[in-house]
Amino acid sequence: MPFYSLANWSDTAPLDCTGSLVFSVDASDNCPSYKSVGNAHAAQKVTVIMYGSSGLAVGFAYQDFFTYANAADAQAAFQSLTQGLLADGPLYNGAIDPSTNLPMVSTTTITAQRTGSMAIYHKLRDNNGAPGRSSGLNGGASDRHFYCAVKGNVMAIVVAMGDPTMSNTSNDKTNLAAVAGTLS
Repeated sequence: MPFYSLANWSDTAPLDCTGSLVFSVDASDNCPSYKSVGNAHAAQKVTVIMYGSSGLAVGFAYQDFFTYANAADAQAAFQSLTQGLLADGPLYNGAIDPSTNLPMVSTTTITAQRTGSMAIYHKLRDNNGAPGRSSGLNGGASDRHFYCAVKGNVMAIVVAMGDPTMSNTSNDKTNLAAVAGTLS
């Protein structure tokens, strides 16, 4: 898990879900519910591992493995997911931080990329540069890392969220390779 020494992650037992689409997580029933972006295909199975942190004020993560009927469906879902993540950040620009009443600035960056994998970092700051919060945005996490990979008919995503102590992206290439390695 990325940021392991910083966050002291503890995991839950894997949970298998079926019939999920890609993007916009709603884990209210302990199974992610994803909304389709573009023409992504429904996964036949989704395996979810949730992580909590005792090392951060705000810190949690999850790892999902999507199994598709074929490689073309997995690739379409990967494209949809990464395009959706890159488009998601700017939606928060100008939103008002509920605790400071200041406008927010959202930055989304590709921090590492290889064939079939991409690392994306999203940070939210108020217009004074302080960590931002948006009502309903991932429990107040101002910094989010997404590590996405696809191989064959399986796509994996690791999402790590927390406060600005998670803003370091220098290990994203290594973290991305580790996530891609889970699909060997």
